[in-house]
Amino acid sequence: ALDSTGRAFEWGSLLNEGTINREYNTKRQGLGKDFEEDLDERQRRIVADSWRSYLKLDNDDESAALQAMNMHECNRQPVFLPRACKGLEGLRVQAVVCGFAHTVVAVMGGVLLAAGYNEKGQLGNGTRVPSVSYLTVETPPGNKAAAACQPLGCSPTTVDCGLNHSAAVTTSGGLLTWGNGTFGQLGLGHDHKETRWPRVVDGLSCGVVQVACGDNHTIACTSQGELFSFGHRDAVGGESRHERRPVMLRGFDLSSGRRFDRIFAGGLGCFATLAPSDTSKGDAAHELHAWGYNQRHQLGRALADLALLRPGPTAMPRLQNARLHSLACGPYHCVALVEAAGHVVFPPSIGEVSSPSSSLQAALRSTRASNVAVLTQAEEPLRAHRCVLQCRCATLAKRMFPSKAQAGEWELDLSSISASSAAALLEYLYCDSCIVEAGATWELRQLAEELGLDRLAHCLMYTSVIDSADGEKQWVRSAEGKWIQAEPMKSRACSSASTYASDMEALVSSEAGTCNDSDFLELFIRQSDGDDSRQVFIARALLLSLDFFRVMIEGGFAETAAAAGGPLEVMANDADALILCFRILATGNRGLLPKDVPEALAVLAEAHRLCLSDVVAALELSLAQLLRLTPGDPSGAFNVVATKELTTGDTDPARQTLDTVASAADLLDLRKLHTEVRSAILKGT
Repeated sequence: ALDSTGRAFEWGSLLNEGTINREYNTKRQGLGKDFEEDLDERQRRIVADSWRSYLKLDNDDESAALQAMNMHECNRQPVFLPRACKGLEGLRVQAVVCGFAHTVVAVMGGVLLAAGYNEKGQLGNGTRVPSVSYLTVETPPGNKAAAACQPLGCSPTTVDCGLNHSAAVTTSGGLLTWGNGTFGQLGLGHDHKETRWPRVVDGLSCGVVQVACGDNHTIACTSQGELFSFGHRDAVGGESRHERRPVMLRGFDLSSGRRFDRIFAGGLGCFATLAPSDTSKGDAAHELHAWGYNQRHQLGRALADLALLRPGPTAMPRLQNARLHSLACGPYHCVALVEAAGHVVFPPSIGEVSSPSSSLQAALRSTRASNVAVLTQAEEPLRAHRCVLQCRCATLAKRMFPSKAQAGEWELDLSSISASSAAALLEYLYCDSCIVEAGATWELRQLAEELGLDRLAHCLMYTSVIDSADGEKQWVRSAEGKWIQAEPMKSRACSSASTYASDMEALVSSEAGTCNDSDFLELFIRQSDGDDSRQVFIARALLLSLDFFRVMIEGGFAETAAAAGGPLEVMANDADALILCFRILATGNRGLLPKDVPEALAVLAEAHRLCLSDVVAALELSLAQLLRLTPGDPSGAFNVVATKELTTGDTDPARQTLDTVASAADLLDLRKLHTEVRSAILKGT
């Protein structure tokens, strides 16, 4: 693992110096004789020469050979906590890739280093001696072709490891491989079933830009969009196993300017993403194709065949504007990280979706302050808040009617749909995203179209429609939950942008007419300096989601009782800052955060006083960004213009701003921000 400064840490089953494997040591004794006590000088020299020859040592020193021999018999031991990698002190690591028992890292400048087992030459240093410490991967002496190719090694796409072999892309577009080549995974031909030095792979038509290694195979992508593979026949198929050389992979549709975006490999599987052919149609999903050995269905193609040696699309959901961020492939399973637009309605198999407003998400999960009974096909009605429904969907709000059973209550008749569909609808209205059961997508889509919720209906289409691999056929999930073939839609572009933030702004209002609405409470904010006061109307549901106001309203305090029928009075250092806190809570819109330090500190103080943890966390990050303290900013400068109101006299403005923020962070117990700012001050910024 790497931290933000480029330091590398390791843990797991690792080599430790001095832990000799006694089983191997017994084998070394030979004929029941102990190496140290029973063998004479000549016999020990013969054994040492034999080990020197096996370990490929150039040193004739017998003691060095014996030391290497002992090191070769070291056991791996469990390391339970991360430890700093030995041999990488003072180096900034940019990428890390791991094999079965060896690791290769790329540091600044493209230099590669490796550590771990080395019985197949997988460390690339010319020997078979394992190493606890990271050693430089070297090219063979006198090999000008390989020496001229400096490994690029700056990301996981340009260096990778298999079980016992490694590969790296060079600055000139060459491909280097080293280690075990029993199955042809080195691509060096029949003469190299193992190589202890990095060697250049021939037979590639043009420069390589990406490489990926499975257990015993390798795939490489060139700058011309060609894909080559070589190695184990169960992984790559084709004829590469006969010649043990790279073979171009065919079977992809690269028409209309399509191109490979990323390649991945793991176990006996190969994966490649194809960029969309026409993003102008609104379909920006990247297709993930897979091929190889499918013993545990790890290829994700929904087929039971063991060998799927022709590339085919996986069954990953095609979500609008979704992009495969990364893919990790093991021998029997894969994990994908997908970047998707915030408006996507996810099926349950994808996972939880965070709410833009945590306060409203809490209100949805609680019945506190709810005043709408949502009638569904289930016996028990769902609960909702009239103010939220009015903000989010005017058509739905018109369907509400006063309850005859209880004064001040409302009812919403959705008795024609299931409780799961109604629950997903409410979650979408409150959170701008929802989790939909597979059997409810059709029903909810029909309801969304009926209510004029075009964006929800459009997003649901992606969970209820499947395309064929060639895009010529389409299947739609019917109301009965069955898949039926339908005419392909010409375009699935979503024309409706999210209105969530603007809708929820209505929950915090300064309009006097809102005072007649029982869903809102009038809040009179008096500034502590007595110079100003503000009047604002806030949705009761929003206030009751906050502990401070819930206790104030429901705790039976004399001040609250005296204000019955009138406004609630609160004190604030900055009334506008407090109102901004409420707006951020209602909308979840981080774009409302102040863009300069004085205003951000004012809002931070109010949010901290009311224990608004989400707003405090967002402001802590925002302040660090305003001060340019976040990692990745190459300039390291400070935004003095945004902080000029904090400066006085001849004091250095940047230093005075840092001191002010550091004091505030210390007072409000924001340890991370305080540490970063104090560190910047100590560096003399």
